[in-house]
Amino acid sequence: MAERPTYKLRFLDPKKRFPAMPEQPAGRSYGVVWKLFGEDQHESCYVVEFVGKSHVSLLGYVSVSGEVYKVDRPVSEAPLPNDPDMELVLDESDSGIGEIMVRGANGTMRACARTVGSPEGPMREQSDHETWNSTRSLPYGEFMASMFLRYVIFADSENTIASTADADGLDEGMQNVVDKIKLVKLPEPVEVFLGFNTTPLPDAIETLLYRVDHAENPSGIERYAAALMSEIDLPRLRTIAAKSEMSLARIDRSKLFYLNFDRSLLDQDEIDMLLAIECRLNRLSGILEHIGAGLVPAASSPSLEAARSLMRGISPRRPTMFPDCLIRPRAITRGANRVRWLASRAVSGMCVPASRVLSRRLTWSRGSTIPIGQTLRGDYARSVWAVCR
Repeated sequence: MAERPTYKLRFLDPKKRFPAMPEQPAGRSYGVVWKLFGEDQHESCYVVEFVGKSHVSLLGYVSVSGEVYKVDRPVSEAPLPNDPDMELVLDESDSGIGEIMVRGANGTMRACARTVGSPEGPMREQSDHETWNSTRSLPYGEFMASMFLRYVIFADSENTIASTADADGLDEGMQNVVDKIKLVKLPEPVEVFLGFNTTPLPDAIETLLYRVDHAENPSGIERYAAALMSEIDLPRLRTIAAKSEMSLARIDRSKLFYLNFDRSLLDQDEIDMLLAIECRLNRLSGILEHIGAGLVPAASSPSLEAARSLMRGISPRRPTMFPDCLIRPRAITRGANRVRWLASRAVSGMCVPASRVLSRRLTWSRGSTIPIGQTLRGDYARSVWAVCR
């Protein structure tokens, strides 16, 4: 199949990445974009595959009238096919229920799913067993796009293996590794980081090891996670946790974990140990991202050997822009990340003149204000306080 063209996303272009679906290929990211090619009264959205960090390739066009077409170019450049590849047919007596019709290889339309909900409101799939769409209520355009991905794109083997470019910025060699990895569908989804956002880190790691050790047939990703975490000295980690309060946060934009602690209470060996644990968490998180699971329960898993081969191409990155800065819990990480950015500008004195930083509080992206003394620690807090006074 010929390589699909890609289109650059501007920073403010409306877009949405879908959480991973069990059927999607490993290392790929899918979603929708709106109004990327200007106003179109017939367009609900485009179904896209995200390529790297700033490009998309087009997979489908969702019309406002219930049809979805396979496309690889905007409709302003190439006309739509005469017949849709997927269509929503609403019940004549009740517009709140309907069927998803998909065009088969012989050209005929067949019903593949039932729907509940109106196109004017949220919609979801009605199924006797749990599916990605039966557990989520989505607006019309996003719902149709996700159904199109599952029942048309992922079911089409040519589209599944067609490559547009290196996904998520992987180099060519690493992308080949990702593409060759075979994922095994699991009897039940597994959540590797279960409890890490609510339980103290030593307890969360110990629980993970216990869960995998007592599983009858642990998946490859679980076995890899246990192998990675079993090398951590848990008694020593508990000793460190008793000396300094620790909290684990995840930065949404970079998909990295950040282990927050008070460096002034620890010696260098203890700090190095915590940073090494942080890198292990980010390696494991990176593998989950590349197989399409992220933080949601993984419905499929690579083998232990495949996970190890994938690990070699994942950098154990950690966010070190402001190492002593307190990051708030996951739900408000975006706001806290903005605090760090504003604070770094204030400290530098080159980007923001002191005359523009007159308040004793820094405003974060959700509209609240955080007193600097509660947000920064050590020399950073004193430096910013001096500028803001």
